[in-house]
Amino acid sequence: MGRNKRAPRIVFSFMSIGHYRREPMGLILDHFGGDLQIFAGRLAVDRSIRTLGPDDLPVTTLPTYSFADRVFFQLVPLGTYLKVPVLLADLNPRVIHLWPILVARRVLGKRTILWGAAWPRSGRDSKTTHVRLAMVRLASSVVIYTQQQARELRLELPHLEITAAPNSLYRASQCGFAEGGLRNKFAYVGRIVTEKKVELLLRAFAHAALSIPDVSLTIVGDGPALDEMRTLANQLGLTGKVEFLGHVDDFEALRKLYSNCIAAVSPGYVGLSATQSFSFGVPMIVADSEPHSPEIEAVRPGSNAHYFPSDSVSALACALEQMANERTDWEQRGISIAEECRKTYSAEAMAAGVIQAVDTEIRNSCAVP
Repeated sequence: MGRNKRAPRIVFSFMSIGHYRREPMGLILDHFGGDLQIFAGRLAVDRSIRTLGPDDLPVTTLPTYSFADRVFFQLVPLGTYLKVPVLLADLNPRVIHLWPILVARRVLGKRTILWGAAWPRSGRDSKTTHVRLAMVRLASSVVIYTQQQARELRLELPHLEITAAPNSLYRASQCGFAEGGLRNKFAYVGRIVTEKKVELLLRAFAHAALSIPDVSLTIVGDGPALDEMRTLANQLGLTGKVEFLGHVDDFEALRKLYSNCIAAVSPGYVGLSATQSFSFGVPMIVADSEPHSPEIEAVRPGSNAHYFPSDSVSALACALEQMANERTDWEQRGISIAEECRKTYSAEAMAAGVIQAVDTEIRNSCAVP
């Protein structure tokens, strides 16, 4: 990489970098400059996630291999990984090449940061939590996706240095509510995969559309179930009421979409779509009992969201109707929803948490003269 004319003091190592990390990673790179070198593969755990590469960020691509989609292995520059004063890597026990590297760096007295979720997707009481905690104990410090998970992990490991870096998409200057929008549609923005339950949303909207004929539904995203969902929409008689836009990551296009939204909908587990919607001041309709990603921390029923009982077509249809009928009230909350998101879930907030953790470990490693 041309920007690194000397050996880096910091190495970031990722299995992959999701496209949604573009803004916070840009801020982190701006802060550390040539002291930071990034290595990453292009293979995400979920194949429908788009990843960033050398055309997007100054990153060195690593060969990445998957074994039955259960564990992952990368060919890494081992000498660099063992010598660099500070290494930041995925907090993911299934990335198996990290285990011996973590052990070796601990023996060598090197500082290592792990970045990720404190708990497995199935929650703190998961059968694999002890494996994740074993990995955490090999690190010098950790960066966790939410304040709540950081607090929980401190109870388990009170002597470990733990920093929260809330998962975020946009810079603070990009967050804001567009007044004067039509507010005549619901939106689903995310991957079109079975566990996201887009089918449930289509069936619920087919029921609700009879009561709210002025409202349409926009599906944004790509994935293996996309063609199936297009077919289902036609079978449900939703032609002209539902549009499928495919993958959209252009900020201005998304801002225009959200400016006309009553609410965004998460019929399955919620992820970054929550903070994305709140960034534009748009509330969410969220299933209440799902293995949600850490971003569920941002969801507050009655303030920026409405919960419905999971897997219930009728309950989701009622929620759609209710939100449509209350659209004026929710629109009046748009500015405050976006402002709160700007303060807590901006790319700057996320980058600041990572930068704080790395700066602390640089000082601890005595790498700063």
